[in-house]
Amino acid sequence: MILGSRLGDKKHRHDVYFKKAREENYASRAVYKLQEVDNKYRILRKGMRVIDLGAAPGSWSQYAAKKITSSGHLVSVDLNELAITLPPWAKFFQSDFNNLDYAEIMAEIGGTFEVVLSDMAPSTTGIKFTDCVRSAELVNSILDRIPDLLVAGGSFYCKIFQGEGFDPTLRRVHELFKRVKIIKPDSSRAESKEQFIYAWERKPLS
Repeated sequence: MILGSRLGDKKHRHDVYFKKAREENYASRAVYKLQEVDNKYRILRKGMRVIDLGAAPGSWSQYAAKKITSSGHLVSVDLNELAITLPPWAKFFQSDFNNLDYAEIMAEIGGTFEVVLSDMAPSTTGIKFTDCVRSAELVNSILDRIPDLLVAGGSFYCKIFQGEGFDPTLRRVHELFKRVKIIKPDSSRAESKEQFIYAWERKPLS
């Protein structure tokens, strides 16, 4: 069940994606930033093992769980509680993503993840330089774990702020994946500094 307060921000009441999310019972409008790219690239498929980092309030996890169906496995991670209830084939960890025992989690679900999702963002200060650096640091923390978390050939879709730290982070993504796209989904507000990186075909370890 969605907590109404999560969708009650007055400044978003006339936002078409906000209205659509409420009509479709998603936890937030952010779901369409994943759905749009998934519709084009088919990131998520039945039976996949998927991890969603920075999952709260839960719309990406809602969408991913539907796409992978009960034959897949979804792991959702966030410091905050989710605003929704996940299906039985999904498990939520309220934790810093750096503090989890991923080897144990992957043993429980039967293998390494095939997709890593991240809509994580830092607590913003309003200072663009600082916010962008912190966003890049979050993405790089995930990239540190990609060789262990993601199967060879797997996919990674994440949010990052455009600005300081973006270019070196992108170069690092190219080192890990054969194919990389920078995407600004239609549902992302024009004034937002957020961009999304979709990287697929993770290179085998040398």
